[in-house]
Amino acid sequence: MIKEIRSFPTAALLIIGTELVEGKIQDTHARLLCSLLTGYGIRVTEVHIVPDDANVSEMLRRMVPGSDLIITSGGLGPTSDDVTREAIAGAAGTELSLSREIERGLMERFGPSMPSSNLRQAYFPTGFEILENPFGTAPGFAGLVDRATVVALPGPPSELRGMVDLHMDRLLTSLFGRRQPEELLLSTFLIPESKVEDLLEECRTDSVQWGTRAEDFRITVKIRGGTAAGRDAVAECLSSRLGPLCCVSGEYQPHELLLDLLTEQSKTLVAAESCTGGLIAKLLTDLPGASRAVWGSFVTYANEAKVSLLGVPARIIERCGAVSAETVTEMCRGALDRSGADIAVAVSGIAGPDGGTPDKPVGTVWIGVSGGSGSVVRRFVFGGGRDRIRRRSAAAALLLAWGLLKGFDVDKNT
Repeated sequence: MIKEIRSFPTAALLIIGTELVEGKIQDTHARLLCSLLTGYGIRVTEVHIVPDDANVSEMLRRMVPGSDLIITSGGLGPTSDDVTREAIAGAAGTELSLSREIERGLMERFGPSMPSSNLRQAYFPTGFEILENPFGTAPGFAGLVDRATVVALPGPPSELRGMVDLHMDRLLTSLFGRRQPEELLLSTFLIPESKVEDLLEECRTDSVQWGTRAEDFRITVKIRGGTAAGRDAVAECLSSRLGPLCCVSGEYQPHELLLDLLTEQSKTLVAAESCTGGLIAKLLTDLPGASRAVWGSFVTYANEAKVSLLGVPARIIERCGAVSAETVTEMCRGALDRSGADIAVAVSGIAGPDGGTPDKPVGTVWIGVSGGSGSVVRRFVFGGGRDRIRRRSAAAALLLAWGLLKGFDVDKNT
């Protein structure tokens, strides 16, 4: 590991993947790793996203003199264009060695029919620490290249996030010690960015600064500068103004919060979706481990589907309308009866651009959540176009379900 550390540790990232360079898939690796390192007081000085056929060994040699830490992501697979392990061994001036333990694990996983190419994943630069990967077939590894510590992590996003959670705290603490974060991260939900900015101004103290980043399902707030006590005070002030349902510490998406809690409580969820068209289920099942907590979703877009698939009484829809408290209550009841899940969430709304009335304008959405711990039904009116209304509806439904499971008074926090 690193023998001598600068007073302000520096890091460089090398993200490897042709599909990233070509824009076929979105890069989330750099954001995850930069956020992690900044939280440890480590300054990221360069980030490179390169194709699979890049000269990784040469790039590493160039990056080493200015870096205490280099993290690579990608290129650890079994194919001929996965050359990260060879490149790092070359930069370190060492050979690749076979790990019999990893070899046995691969053979147990694949059986006698294991492709010979998978055996490449059992080779590592000699003298490097092997980092177990229970999320996939390619372990990572860490070791010295000259004076810099190089950590090689897999490229698939779910594997990368899992490996970060499993290994990086230990590695970074052993290298740099436990450092006071120089910034705080908060995730806010369902609140316009301008409103978050106004509240931050009201919470301002000493020389604390902040920045906000609007994303599809959240606004991320980065609080920096000033003293640790000042940053904590601003974060606590904003959290108290928004409430626990709309402001959490760290970078989280609503579906991540809900799935983690469902897993923790060993509960399953069923969704009954109208205007969201399956988006709730899609967001949850995008995450690894969803099969343990997600029963599924009824996409009941037409009124006839609500009646035939969920058993919503036709008279309820005729009297109260499909977008109503009564209808989403019945949708929850039907979804629970038919699935046996522990908690149900139902959404019915008018996403537009047409279909609105004076009583129920475009953006009107009713959301119901029901389960063993109680129930809640709320009306929202979201602005924006069709896609924005659907996204905000899904986020609100996920957060209401999360809040109900957490035991929050959701009526006071939305």
